[in-house]
Amino acid sequence: MANQYWPKGNPLVDRLLIGANMGPVFVEPPRQIIGVVGDMRDGGLDQDPAPTMYIPIPQMPDKVTALNSRITPLWWIVRTVWSRTR
Repeated sequence: MANQYWPKGNPLVDRLLIGANMGPVFVEPPRQIIGVVGDMRDGGLDQDPAPTMYIPIPQMPDKVTALNSRITPLWWIVRTVWSRTR
């Protein structure tokens, strides 16, 4: 996402406005970008990563959280270390 939307800039000095065209229920204050993570391949290792952003659930308005819970399931992201030792 950073490479796509800020190809020559620094996303950490910018803000995002989420839900601007979704009606008054979804308008939120601009959010400061606080970090950039590596590519996430949630559609499979053979597919290019899509732009993705993470927002802590406690920071989401209740109506947005309720809508998201109906549209998509809860996702857990787990990072592990795999070892072949026996």
